[in-house]
Amino acid sequence: MSESDDGRVRRWAGQRAKRREALMRGGLAAVAEYGAGTTAERIADHANVRRPQLYRYFTDTTELHEALVAYIGELLTERLAEALIVGGDSAAELIDRAVGVFVDWLLAHWNWYDYVIARSQDGVAAGVRTGIGASVCKLLIGYGSVYGGDLRMAEPCAFALVSMVESATSRWLANPGEITRDELVAQLAGWCWGVIEQLLAAQRVSIDPDCPLPPLTVSS
Repeated sequence: MSESDDGRVRRWAGQRAKRREALMRGGLAAVAEYGAGTTAERIADHANVRRPQLYRYFTDTTELHEALVAYIGELLTERLAEALIVGGDSAAELIDRAVGVFVDWLLAHWNWYDYVIARSQDGVAAGVRTGIGASVCKLLIGYGSVYGGDLRMAEPCAFALVSMVESATSRWLANPGEITRDELVAQLAGWCWGVIEQLLAAQRVSIDPDCPLPPLTVSS
């Protein structure tokens, strides 16, 4: 391949990636309006293209939906990863912030999440939960090493916390009753701390949830 041909390939790859990104943005708009009922036709409409044009970038409808699910998952996991960065916070502050970010994200983007869950039979959709659980697990392992907790229990504990917050928030969104957003976040944060405290207590480790956590470098 000549140098000019190689340059054209790189430019085309860049243009293709930009076009796929634009289609994903159109997909987000479609999902925001239609939620789990989003179709390829609706994605094409919101991306201002004809449906056949979608298949220049995706082999079929399944790949299109999988790509959009993964895209939404990345947006959520990136937002949560920011909330889980420790910078002089106490355990209580860190948990409250992370729970608040998750609840607020679902409040603002429920149709996005509903679309992801509706396609939970696909491995990529299940991977959204896995990505969130993995982020929490890294944090538990890091502080388990600092405080001498049982590292074997970090993963099941992390996924238990994620499942609890997700299911409780989903139910609240469907039937909020007289519970406010702040009440929900405070209660969920308290429950999360209770689970973590029990995990530590089993190892005879005790920390003050209101004292700043030590610096922690979590390996990628």
